[in-house]
Amino acid sequence: MLRVFISLILTSLCIGNTEIVNFDAYSANDADVLVSNAWSSFNLRTSEQHAEIIPAPLNTPLAAVCSSPEDLVSTVPSCPNEIWFKLNLDDDEWRTFSKFTFRVSWAASYPVDFAISILDPEAVAARFPTNSSQKDSPSTTRTKYARVRSVDIGVAARSNGHHGAPKVPFIVSVEPLHFGFVPESVIPLLQAFVPLLIGLLWAVPKVLRYVGSVADEARKEVYDARSKKK
Repeated sequence: MLRVFISLILTSLCIGNTEIVNFDAYSANDADVLVSNAWSSFNLRTSEQHAEIIPAPLNTPLAAVCSSPEDLVSTVPSCPNEIWFKLNLDDDEWRTFSKFTFRVSWAASYPVDFAISILDPEAVAARFPTNSSQKDSPSTTRTKYARVRSVDIGVAARSNGHHGAPKVPFIVSVEPLHFGFVPESVIPLLQAFVPLLIGLLWAVPKVLRYVGSVADEARKEVYDARSKKK
């Protein structure tokens, strides 16, 4: 019941389109990802950011976006159809949470799809290798990296190149999940709605009993009236 109620709240809050990925914040081997110094990062103080992306051309499979041989051999992100983010989950306030949600929201007027991948440091370091030496015993971290890709699903653009394709603005947010499924932004709403629900649960039985008694009285009066006529 609580999950359904929360889903209704989230649905009412969503304006436009939303892509969500929930993921576990487990510790994994750390690795040098030098290119991430240029990426936007998320932490407790910066949990929401605005970004823009150029969607891949119409009819491009999402799995194929930014996955050409040229893209895969590049040591730095060069594909305009993807954006990388760093998720600093080692903040003291966030270390108590084992699950998080990564959400991308964009206006419905942009006919695009998004794909989100959450990766460990070693996977990203393998994708963008550097010449730095690896430690014999790497430390562990809860830091994750998010790869966001986009593709056009609407009318084909007139331009034949990436430079002419319109950029799609979107909002990225990272939140811890309370109890493993309740986004932190929903907590204030729950605090407001739960007392209302409790009040309704208390009042509804009383109202039903009152309505039932009125109906019984009405039936009794009808029965008495018919008896007098006989």
